[in-house]
Formats: sequence, C-alpha cells, structure tokens
Amino acid sequence: MFSNDFADAHHLDQHSITTSEKTLKNPSGQSVSIKHAVLSSLKIGKYQLKNVAAGYVTVELKMQHKSYFAADVMKRFNWIFDAKREKVYVKPSKYFNDPYLQL
Repeated sequence: MFSNDFADAHHLDQHSITTSEKTLKNPSGQSVSIKHAVLSSLKIGKYQLKNVAAGYVTVELKMQHKSYFAADVMKRFNWIFDAKREKVYVKPSKYFNDPYLQL
C-alpha cells in the first residue's frame, strides 16, 4: 500500500494497470477509493521485481501517510536492519521467483 504522497508524486494512476477498485465510506461519510493495480516493475536496492501487485488510495482527503510492503514482497527477500534503523540490507530469499498473489 503506497502513501498518498508517493502515489501522487509518481503518478501511480497513470503508470499502473488497475485491476480492481473499491469505494468505502469513512466514519464521516466521505468516500474513500482504494485501487488495486499491477506495477510493471518495482526496484528494491539493486533488485527489480516485475508485475507487482500494489494498492493505493485515491481521495481528496489525504489519509494514507505511510507506505507499507505487503507480505508477498517481504517474503522475497532476507532483510537485515542496522541497529540505528538507518540502513537495510536485502538479499533475495528462496521465494524471490515465486508467482505473485493476485489482488
């Protein structure tokens, strides 16, 4: 799930193929549209993933402030974080080439 800022800055609505869209209502009754899409590529460090499922919120009310990797992307790498959490080291895991989950 990508943050509103990231989705806007990288024009995800124009650079991805939307596979589904759901409209939900928040507690104030405002509509929140969540798009599920396929990114042609996603680069993590020096590694590149192809046709990655992604989600992002399209709404005037900017409420998604953080980006999150889903378990499907996380399992493809072995992750090591330094003690100060300033750097992360990644290395492909045995699941790197597994088929992607479909949203």
